[in-house]
Amino acid sequence: MTLGASYVITGQHDEAEHWLERSAEAFHDCGDPFGQTVARLWQCLLYQHLDSSQLPQALQKMLKLIETNGYEFFFGRLTFLGPFDPPAMVPLLIAARKSGVRSAYATCLLERMKLSPKLNFHPGYTLRLHTLGQFCVYRGKKAIADSEWEREKARQLLQLLLANKERALPRDEIGAYLWPQADATAAERQFKVTLNALQHALEPHRPPRMSTLFVQRRGNTYGLNPAAPLWIDAAAFERLIAQGNEAQDEAETLDCYRQALLLYQGDFLPNCLYEDWCREERERLRHLYLTTAVKTAEILLAQNDLEETIRLGQQILTIDNCWEAAYQLLIRAYLRRRDRIQALRTYERCVTCLQEKLDVKPMPETMALYAEIKSAEP
Repeated sequence: MTLGASYVITGQHDEAEHWLERSAEAFHDCGDPFGQTVARLWQCLLYQHLDSSQLPQALQKMLKLIETNGYEFFFGRLTFLGPFDPPAMVPLLIAARKSGVRSAYATCLLERMKLSPKLNFHPGYTLRLHTLGQFCVYRGKKAIADSEWEREKARQLLQLLLANKERALPRDEIGAYLWPQADATAAERQFKVTLNALQHALEPHRPPRMSTLFVQRRGNTYGLNPAAPLWIDAAAFERLIAQGNEAQDEAETLDCYRQALLLYQGDFLPNCLYEDWCREERERLRHLYLTTAVKTAEILLAQNDLEETIRLGQQILTIDNCWEAAYQLLIRAYLRRRDRIQALRTYERCVTCLQEKLDVKPMPETMALYAEIKSAEP
Protein backbone atom coordinates (compact mmCIF):
# COMPACT_ATOMS: atom_id res chain seq x y z
CA MET A 1 0.00 0.00 0.00
CA THR A 2 2.71 2.50 0.94
CA LEU A 3 4.64 1.52 -2.18
CA GLY A 4 1.57 2.29 -4.26
CA ALA A 5 1.05 5.61 -2.45
CA SER A 6 4.69 6.50 -3.05
CA TYR A 7 4.25 5.85 -6.76
CA VAL A 8 1.23 8.18 -6.78
CA ILE A 9 3.30 10.92 -5.15
CA THR A 10 6.20 10.48 -7.60
CA GLY A 11 3.94 10.33 -10.66
CA GLN A 12 4.65 6.69 -11.61
CA HIS A 13 1.05 5.94 -12.41
CA ASP A 14 1.16 2.40 -13.84
CA GLU A 15 3.14 1.11 -10.88
CA ALA A 16 0.85 2.95 -8.47
CA GLU A 17 -2.28 1.37 -9.95
CA HIS A 18 -0.77 -2.11 -9.84
CA TRP A 19 0.35 -2.00 -6.20
CA LEU A 20 -2.73 -0.22 -4.85
CA GLU A 21 -5.07 -2.76 -6.42
CA ARG A 22 -2.98 -5.60 -5.03
CA SER A 23 -3.03 -4.10 -1.55
CA ALA A 24 -6.79 -3.40 -1.66
CA GLU A 25 -7.49 -7.01 -2.61
CA ALA A 26 -5.13 -8.36 0.06
CA PHE A 27 -6.68 -6.18 2.79
CA HIS A 28 -10.13 -7.35 1.67
CA ASP A 29 -9.06 -10.99 1.85
CA CYS A 30 -7.73 -10.64 5.39
CA GLY A 31 -10.73 -8.63 6.57
CA ASP A 32 -8.95 -5.32 7.22
CA PRO A 33 -11.35 -2.45 6.33
CA PHE A 34 -8.89 0.26 7.37
CA GLY A 35 -6.21 -0.99 4.98
CA GLN A 36 -8.81 -1.28 2.23
CA THR A 37 -9.90 2.31 2.85
CA VAL A 38 -6.39 3.71 2.62
CA ALA A 39 -5.68 1.77 -0.58
CA ARG A 40 -8.95 2.96 -2.16
CA LEU A 41 -8.25 6.52 -1.01
CA TRP A 42 -4.92 6.58 -2.86
CA GLN A 43 -6.57 4.97 -5.88
CA CYS A 44 -9.07 7.84 -5.93
CA LEU A 45 -6.27 10.42 -5.74
CA LEU A 46 -4.52 8.63 -8.62
CA TYR A 47 -7.60 8.42 -10.82
CA GLN A 48 -8.50 12.01 -10.16
CA HIS A 49 -5.03 13.13 -11.21
CA LEU A 50 -5.36 11.04 -14.40
CA ASP A 51 -8.96 12.21 -14.96
CA SER A 52 -9.75 8.51 -15.29
CA SER A 53 -13.18 7.04 -15.97
CA GLN A 54 -12.45 4.63 -13.11
CA LEU A 55 -12.77 7.42 -10.53
CA PRO A 56 -16.54 7.05 -9.82
CA GLN A 57 -16.20 3.33 -9.10
CA ALA A 58 -13.20 3.95 -6.81
CA LEU A 59 -15.07 6.74 -5.03
CA GLN A 60 -18.03 4.44 -4.45
CA LYS A 61 -15.80 1.84 -2.78
CA MET A 62 -13.88 4.37 -0.70
CA LEU A 63 -16.88 6.33 0.57
CA LYS A 64 -18.78 3.15 1.43
CA LEU A 65 -15.83 1.96 3.54
CA ILE A 66 -15.48 5.36 5.24
CA GLU A 67 -19.18 5.66 6.07
CA THR A 68 -19.53 2.04 7.22
CA ASN A 69 -16.51 2.17 9.49
CA GLY A 70 -16.64 5.77 10.72
CA TYR A 71 -13.37 6.85 9.10
CA GLU A 72 -14.45 10.47 8.52
CA PHE A 73 -11.23 11.67 10.18
CA PHE A 74 -9.51 11.24 6.81
CA PHE A 75 -11.23 14.48 5.76
CA GLY A 76 -9.72 17.62 7.24
CA ARG A 77 -7.07 15.98 9.43
CA LEU A 78 -3.50 14.93 8.80
CA THR A 79 -3.16 11.15 9.12
CA PHE A 80 -0.15 8.85 9.08
CA LEU A 81 -1.16 6.94 5.94
CA GLY A 82 -3.24 9.58 4.19
CA PRO A 83 -2.08 12.39 1.89
CA PHE A 84 0.47 14.93 3.11
CA ASP A 85 -2.09 17.70 2.64
CA PRO A 86 -5.64 16.95 3.95
CA PRO A 87 -7.31 19.45 1.52
CA ALA A 88 -6.36 16.98 -1.25
CA MET A 89 -9.47 15.08 -0.17
CA VAL A 90 -11.89 17.93 -0.89
CA PRO A 91 -11.86 17.62 -4.72
CA LEU A 92 -12.76 13.93 -4.28
CA LEU A 93 -15.93 14.89 -2.40
CA ILE A 94 -16.82 17.46 -5.05
CA ALA A 95 -16.30 14.82 -7.76
CA ALA A 96 -18.46 12.34 -5.85
CA ARG A 97 -21.28 14.86 -5.45
CA LYS A 98 -21.16 15.89 -9.11
CA SER A 99 -21.15 12.30 -10.38
CA GLY A 100 -23.92 11.18 -8.04
CA VAL A 101 -21.70 8.76 -6.11
CA ARG A 102 -23.06 8.73 -2.55
CA SER A 103 -23.72 12.42 -3.11
CA ALA A 104 -25.73 12.95 0.08
CA TYR A 105 -22.87 11.58 2.18
CA ALA A 106 -20.28 13.60 0.21
CA THR A 107 -22.36 16.75 0.79
CA CYS A 108 -22.57 15.97 4.51
CA LEU A 109 -18.79 15.61 4.71
CA LEU A 110 -18.28 18.93 2.94
CA GLU A 111 -20.57 20.61 5.47
CA ARG A 112 -18.65 19.02 8.36
CA MET A 113 -15.51 20.59 6.93
CA LYS A 114 -17.34 23.96 7.01
CA LEU A 115 -17.34 24.12 3.22
CA SER A 116 -20.29 25.03 1.05
CA PRO A 117 -22.19 21.93 -0.07
CA LYS A 118 -22.53 23.65 -3.46
CA LEU A 119 -18.76 24.08 -3.84
CA ASN A 120 -17.79 23.37 -7.46
CA PHE A 121 -14.02 23.79 -7.28
CA HIS A 122 -11.28 23.43 -4.70
CA PRO A 123 -7.54 23.49 -5.54
CA GLY A 124 -6.86 20.55 -3.22
CA TYR A 125 -3.92 21.92 -1.27
CA THR A 126 -2.89 24.14 1.61
CA LEU A 127 -1.27 27.39 0.61
CA ARG A 128 1.88 27.65 2.74
CA LEU A 129 3.35 31.14 3.07
CA HIS A 130 6.84 31.68 4.47
CA THR A 131 7.42 35.31 5.41
CA LEU A 132 10.07 35.28 8.17
CA GLY A 133 13.59 35.66 6.82
CA GLN A 134 12.44 34.87 3.29
CA PHE A 135 9.35 35.04 1.12
CA CYS A 136 8.28 31.79 -0.46
CA VAL A 137 4.86 30.37 -1.28
CA TYR A 138 4.04 26.68 -1.63
CA ARG A 139 0.99 25.08 -3.18
CA GLY A 140 1.06 22.03 -0.94
CA LYS A 141 4.66 20.88 -1.27
CA LYS A 142 5.41 22.66 -4.55
CA ALA A 143 6.98 26.10 -4.40
CA ILE A 144 5.63 28.73 -6.76
CA ALA A 145 8.48 29.50 -9.14
CA ASP A 146 9.46 33.10 -9.91
CA SER A 147 8.19 32.73 -13.47
CA GLU A 148 4.72 31.70 -12.28
CA TRP A 149 4.03 35.08 -10.71
CA GLU A 150 3.84 36.61 -14.20
CA ARG A 151 4.49 40.05 -12.73
CA GLU A 152 6.29 41.29 -9.61
CA LYS A 153 3.29 43.36 -8.52
CA ALA A 154 1.28 40.14 -8.08
CA ARG A 155 3.78 38.97 -5.49
CA GLN A 156 3.72 42.40 -3.83
CA LEU A 157 -0.07 42.35 -3.69
CA LEU A 158 0.04 39.06 -1.78
CA GLN A 159 2.67 40.48 0.57
CA LEU A 160 0.50 43.55 1.17
CA LEU A 161 -2.45 41.30 2.05
CA LEU A 162 -0.22 39.30 4.39
CA ALA A 163 0.95 42.44 6.19
CA ASN A 164 -2.72 43.29 6.74
CA LYS A 165 -4.07 39.78 7.22
CA GLU A 166 -6.40 40.83 10.04
CA ARG A 167 -8.42 43.16 7.83
CA ALA A 168 -9.62 43.50 4.25
CA LEU A 169 -8.14 46.39 2.26
CA PRO A 170 -10.20 48.78 0.11
CA ARG A 171 -9.21 48.73 -3.55
CA ASP A 172 -8.19 52.40 -3.56
CA GLU A 173 -5.93 51.83 -0.53
CA ILE A 174 -4.23 48.95 -2.35
CA GLY A 175 -3.75 51.22 -5.35
CA ALA A 176 -2.22 53.95 -3.20
CA TYR A 177 0.29 51.47 -1.75
CA LEU A 178 1.30 49.70 -4.96
CA TRP A 179 0.90 52.45 -7.59
CA PRO A 180 1.36 55.70 -5.66
CA GLN A 181 2.18 57.74 -8.76
CA ALA A 182 -0.73 56.51 -10.89
CA ASP A 183 -4.08 58.27 -11.24
CA ALA A 184 -7.26 56.47 -10.14
CA THR A 185 -8.08 55.07 -13.59
CA ALA A 186 -4.58 53.73 -14.20
CA ALA A 187 -4.36 52.26 -10.69
CA GLU A 188 -7.71 50.52 -11.20
CA ARG A 189 -6.51 49.00 -14.46
CA GLN A 190 -3.23 47.87 -12.94
CA PHE A 191 -5.03 46.37 -9.96
CA LYS A 192 -7.31 44.19 -12.10
CA VAL A 193 -4.41 42.80 -14.11
CA THR A 194 -2.33 42.23 -10.98
CA LEU A 195 -5.18 40.52 -9.11
CA ASN A 196 -5.75 38.15 -12.02
CA ALA A 197 -2.04 37.32 -12.11
CA LEU A 198 -2.02 36.65 -8.36
CA GLN A 199 -5.09 34.42 -8.49
CA HIS A 200 -3.61 32.45 -11.37
CA ALA A 201 -0.33 31.97 -9.49
CA LEU A 202 -2.16 30.70 -6.39
CA GLU A 203 -4.76 28.58 -8.23
CA PRO A 204 -3.40 27.82 -11.71
CA HIS A 205 -5.93 25.05 -12.42
CA ARG A 206 -9.05 26.95 -11.42
CA PRO A 207 -11.60 26.83 -14.26
CA PRO A 208 -12.74 30.17 -15.75
CA ARG A 209 -15.46 32.01 -13.83
CA MET A 210 -15.08 29.77 -10.77
CA SER A 211 -14.82 31.57 -7.42
CA THR A 212 -11.33 31.96 -6.01
CA LEU A 213 -10.50 30.45 -2.64
CA PHE A 214 -7.48 32.18 -1.15
CA VAL A 215 -8.09 35.86 -1.99
CA GLN A 216 -11.55 36.97 -0.96
CA ARG A 217 -13.50 39.95 -2.23
CA ARG A 218 -16.07 41.62 -0.02
CA GLY A 219 -17.70 44.51 -1.79
CA ASN A 220 -14.85 46.82 -2.68
CA THR A 221 -12.34 45.27 -0.26
CA TYR A 222 -9.88 42.40 -0.64
CA GLY A 223 -8.12 40.14 1.84
CA LEU A 224 -6.94 36.63 2.55
CA ASN A 225 -9.82 34.24 3.14
CA PRO A 226 -9.60 33.08 6.80
CA ALA A 227 -11.66 29.98 5.95
CA ALA A 228 -9.22 28.84 3.24
CA PRO A 229 -6.52 26.23 3.94
CA LEU A 230 -3.71 28.65 4.72
CA TRP A 231 -0.55 28.13 6.75
CA ILE A 232 1.43 31.29 7.48
CA ASP A 233 4.68 30.99 9.42
CA ALA A 234 4.18 34.35 11.17
CA ALA A 235 0.71 33.29 12.35
CA ALA A 236 2.04 29.91 13.53
CA PHE A 237 4.85 31.77 15.34
CA GLU A 238 2.32 33.89 17.24
CA ARG A 239 0.06 30.91 18.04
CA LEU A 240 2.93 28.96 19.58
CA ILE A 241 3.93 31.90 21.76
CA ALA A 242 0.34 32.34 22.92
CA GLN A 243 0.18 28.62 23.77
CA GLY A 244 3.43 28.92 25.70
CA ASN A 245 2.14 31.92 27.63
CA GLU A 246 -1.00 30.03 28.65
CA ALA A 247 0.69 26.71 29.47
CA GLN A 248 0.62 25.66 33.11
CA ASP A 249 3.70 23.48 32.87
CA GLU A 250 7.19 24.97 32.42
CA ALA A 251 8.27 22.14 30.12
CA GLU A 252 5.30 22.78 27.84
CA THR A 253 5.99 26.52 27.89
CA LEU A 254 9.61 25.95 26.95
CA ASP A 255 8.65 23.55 24.15
CA CYS A 256 6.18 26.04 22.63
CA TYR A 257 8.67 28.90 22.87
CA ARG A 258 11.41 26.85 21.23
CA GLN A 259 9.17 25.84 18.35
CA ALA A 260 8.17 29.48 17.85
CA LEU A 261 11.77 30.70 17.85
CA LEU A 262 12.70 28.10 15.23
CA LEU A 263 10.03 29.55 12.93
CA TYR A 264 11.54 33.03 13.20
CA GLN A 265 14.23 32.82 10.53
CA GLY A 266 14.59 36.58 10.21
CA ASP A 267 12.64 39.77 9.62
CA PHE A 268 9.11 39.73 8.21
CA LEU A 269 9.11 40.15 4.41
CA PRO A 270 12.82 41.03 4.18
CA ASN A 271 12.51 41.85 0.48
CA CYS A 272 10.17 44.73 1.37
CA LEU A 273 12.48 46.50 3.80
CA TYR A 274 11.74 49.95 2.42
CA GLU A 275 7.96 49.62 2.09
CA ASP A 276 6.03 51.62 4.70
CA TRP A 277 3.06 49.25 4.63
CA CYS A 278 4.95 46.35 6.27
CA ARG A 279 7.25 48.26 8.66
CA GLU A 280 4.84 48.19 11.61
CA GLU A 281 4.19 44.45 11.29
CA ARG A 282 7.90 43.75 10.91
CA GLU A 283 8.73 45.68 14.09
CA ARG A 284 5.89 44.04 16.02
CA LEU A 285 7.02 40.51 15.11
CA ARG A 286 10.66 41.32 15.81
CA HIS A 287 9.76 42.67 19.27
CA LEU A 288 7.69 39.55 19.93
CA TYR A 289 10.66 37.37 18.96
CA LEU A 290 13.07 39.29 21.20
CA THR A 291 10.84 39.25 24.27
CA THR A 292 10.04 35.56 23.81
CA ALA A 293 13.71 34.71 23.31
CA VAL A 294 14.53 36.47 26.59
CA LYS A 295 11.77 34.54 28.39
CA THR A 296 13.14 31.31 26.95
CA ALA A 297 16.70 32.13 27.97
CA GLU A 298 15.54 32.98 31.50
CA ILE A 299 13.93 29.54 31.82
CA LEU A 300 17.09 27.90 30.49
CA LEU A 301 19.27 29.86 32.89
CA ALA A 302 17.05 28.82 35.81
CA GLN A 303 17.56 25.22 34.66
CA ASN A 304 21.32 25.87 34.61
CA ASP A 305 21.52 25.18 30.86
CA LEU A 306 24.32 27.71 30.43
CA GLU A 307 25.41 26.78 26.90
CA GLU A 308 21.90 27.12 25.50
CA THR A 309 21.37 30.36 27.43
CA ILE A 310 24.55 31.83 25.95
CA ARG A 311 23.69 30.65 22.44
CA LEU A 312 20.25 32.22 22.64
CA GLY A 313 21.57 35.44 24.16
CA GLN A 314 24.04 35.80 21.31
CA GLN A 315 21.28 35.07 18.81
CA ILE A 316 19.18 37.88 20.28
CA LEU A 317 22.05 40.31 19.83
CA THR A 318 22.37 39.41 16.13
CA ILE A 319 18.79 40.66 15.77
CA ASP A 320 19.21 43.74 17.98
CA ASN A 321 22.61 44.49 19.49
CA CYS A 322 21.08 47.06 21.85
CA TRP A 323 18.69 44.61 23.53
CA GLU A 324 19.98 45.08 27.07
CA ALA A 325 18.13 42.12 28.59
CA ALA A 326 20.24 39.81 26.40
CA TYR A 327 23.47 41.32 27.75
CA GLN A 328 22.21 40.79 31.28
CA LEU A 329 21.44 37.14 30.57
CA LEU A 330 24.84 36.58 29.02
CA ILE A 331 26.67 38.20 31.93
CA ARG A 332 24.72 36.10 34.44
CA ALA A 333 25.45 32.92 32.47
CA TYR A 334 29.17 33.73 32.20
CA LEU A 335 29.37 34.53 35.91
CA ARG A 336 27.69 31.25 36.76
CA ARG A 337 30.23 29.53 34.51
CA ARG A 338 32.95 31.44 36.36
CA ASP A 339 34.07 33.06 33.11
CA ARG A 340 34.81 36.54 34.45
CA ILE A 341 36.62 37.67 31.29
CA GLN A 342 33.67 36.94 28.99
CA ALA A 343 31.29 38.56 31.47
CA LEU A 344 33.41 41.72 31.47
CA ARG A 345 33.70 41.76 27.67
CA THR A 346 29.93 41.38 27.38
CA TYR A 347 29.37 44.31 29.74
CA GLU A 348 31.84 46.49 27.82
CA ARG A 349 30.15 45.60 24.53
CA CYS A 350 26.80 46.55 26.07
CA VAL A 351 28.10 49.95 27.19
CA THR A 352 29.63 50.64 23.78
CA CYS A 353 26.53 49.67 21.77
CA LEU A 354 24.15 51.63 23.98
CA GLN A 355 26.37 54.70 23.80
CA GLU A 356 26.97 54.58 20.05
CA LYS A 357 23.48 53.59 18.92
CA LEU A 358 21.17 55.13 21.52
CA ASP A 359 23.35 57.58 23.45
CA VAL A 360 22.23 56.10 26.80
CA LYS A 361 23.90 54.41 29.75
CA PRO A 362 23.14 50.87 30.96
CA MET A 363 20.19 50.30 33.27
CA PRO A 364 20.75 49.94 37.04
CA GLU A 365 20.30 46.17 36.73
CA THR A 366 23.19 45.99 34.28
CA MET A 367 25.34 48.22 36.50
CA ALA A 368 24.65 45.88 39.41
CA LEU A 369 25.92 42.98 37.32
CA TYR A 370 29.07 44.97 36.57
CA ALA A 371 29.64 45.36 40.29
CA GLU A 372 29.20 41.61 40.62
CA ILE A 373 31.82 41.08 37.91
CA LYS A 374 34.32 43.31 39.69
CA SER A 375 33.78 41.53 42.98
CA ALA A 376 34.12 38.07 41.44
CA GLU A 377 37.32 36.22 42.00
CA PRO A 378 39.79 36.47 39.09
